[in-house]
Amino acid sequence: MPRAVVWDMDGTLINSEEYHWISWRDTMKKEGIAVTHMQFLSSFGQRNDSIIPRWLGAASTPERMERIANAKEELYRDMVRKNGASPLPGVASWVLRLHERGWLQAVASSAPVPTSRWSLKLSRLLTVSRRLSLLNMSARENRILEFI
Repeated sequence: MPRAVVWDMDGTLINSEEYHWISWRDTMKKEGIAVTHMQFLSSFGQRNDSIIPRWLGAASTPERMERIANAKEELYRDMVRKNGASPLPGVASWVLRLHERGWLQAVASSAPVPTSRWSLKLSRLLTVSRRLSLLNMSARENRILEFI
């Protein structure tokens, strides 16, 4: 019988909290909105379309939300490209161990697909197991499955 594990990306597989904090803080600052670290932490791991309306309030429009989300994700990806993304301690050995034992492995993320791809590739976890699948949870339906 096949065995499988679903990993969460941010804060479980890779240490991305600081990059997300900086990218949210700086993006919202450009919008004239100060986001505290506590506000960020209470939203960490949620989808952009859930976070942004809370921070914008009545000033939230679909166009503005999309523009902010795109700017935040581009800033995050830029930081990951420049600085890399590190797996958390023990992650690589667990991914490898499960790979060697034939487990199916998927990574779930609420981040948009391009952001998840960059994080996963630059974490070097794909060199440990080429059989990782990406389960994208950024769509409201949470049904998009992509193999990378």
